[in-house]
Amino acid sequence: MRLPRSWKLPPSSRAKRGQGLSLSRQLARLLLAAGSLLLLLIVAQLGALTVNRMISTRLVEQRIAPMSQLQTIASAYQTSWAIADKVRIGTIDSTGGATALHDIQARLGEDWRELDGTTPEIAGQFSDERPDADKALARLQTLLEAGDRDRLDFFLSGQFFGGVDPLLGRIARATEELKATATQDRAVLRWVNFAAELLLLAVTIGAIAGGTLIAHLGETRLVRPLAAIAEHLRRTERDTDEGVPGTDRHDEIGAIAQALTQADAHARQAERARQEQQRAEEALRHSEQEEAMRRRELEEALHARELDEARAGQARARLIDSHFARFDAVLSQLVSALGSASTTMRDMATTLASTSAQSRDMADSVAHSVSAAAARIDEVQRESLGLLTLVTDVRGSAATTRTHSGEVIEQSGHNRAQAQALSELVGGISRALGLIQGIAAQ
Repeated sequence: MRLPRSWKLPPSSRAKRGQGLSLSRQLARLLLAAGSLLLLLIVAQLGALTVNRMISTRLVEQRIAPMSQLQTIASAYQTSWAIADKVRIGTIDSTGGATALHDIQARLGEDWRELDGTTPEIAGQFSDERPDADKALARLQTLLEAGDRDRLDFFLSGQFFGGVDPLLGRIARATEELKATATQDRAVLRWVNFAAELLLLAVTIGAIAGGTLIAHLGETRLVRPLAAIAEHLRRTERDTDEGVPGTDRHDEIGAIAQALTQADAHARQAERARQEQQRAEEALRHSEQEEAMRRRELEEALHARELDEARAGQARARLIDSHFARFDAVLSQLVSALGSASTTMRDMATTLASTSAQSRDMADSVAHSVSAAAARIDEVQRESLGLLTLVTDVRGSAATTRTHSGEVIEQSGHNRAQAQALSELVGGISRALGLIQGIAAQ
């Protein structure tokens, strides 16, 4: 699989860069290196601050603070001499001077105790001069309380300076020594600060370089592979066939690249399946559209046919209506004619029935007459043989008459049956005409 040019590393370099390690171990190493650099920077800063604090503390507590305390003590002794001088010249009274001197002695005691507590080696330097100075202050306190100006003047001009001046001179020398030592310590502090600044600068530069190296390693091992994979994903969206970079790695990025390769293969298969499904759906839609078009054409043809049939039906209905109108008119005429004919036929049937009844009556009377004639003929036959031929003729005539009367009777019965059937036919025709009139009315 082709990889970008930035990923084509020699095997030795790749082994040195630890691409075989897991991503968590690589990240842990980078974080450990960054933490080590940060710890080194913090230790360097703490060391510089500690050295600076030690020298500054030494300069302040062992040089500047003792100088300030010694200057305060010297100022207290000088103030006591000034108060005594003011009492001597009468500027203040002896009682006020004694009270002020008592306060100065109390402050001096506190200052000496504080100096002895902070810098006992410096306070021990004044062990020879301090007793004489304290005795001079005690003697001055006694004279001020007594209010003896003459002895005070004599004391100030000789013994007081003899007890206090050595201490003041010693304080001045000690102050100068402390000042010189403070100047040296200040120079040392300046050089130490400069060295600490150089060390911090070097450590900072080293930390920056280490951070840059760590960032480069992180970018090389982590960011660039992920960026290459992301770029591949962006190119994949444009349907490129390039392989996923980083599949030859043995860490999580390699696993991600392999998973993306498999996902890309699955996605391509899914895309092909989707395209096939889309083509099938398009073919189905095309067939459905064709089917819909054919269905629409059939529906249009059926609709046109239905319209034609409807028009033809309307035409047939109009034609039937016209035929029914004509049939109604003809039927009305026929009904009227049949009505009149039925009346006439009923009259004829009645007349025929009466005629047949009369014929039957006449035949009956003829039959009775013939019977009577036969009886008379029989009587005549018995009475006269001479009349036999006549009787025979008469008998033949009577038989013929009987036959004729039977035929008349049969014809009258037949006529009566025909009249009855004709009457029933007329009644059926009347009922049919009524039904036809009801249908025509509807």
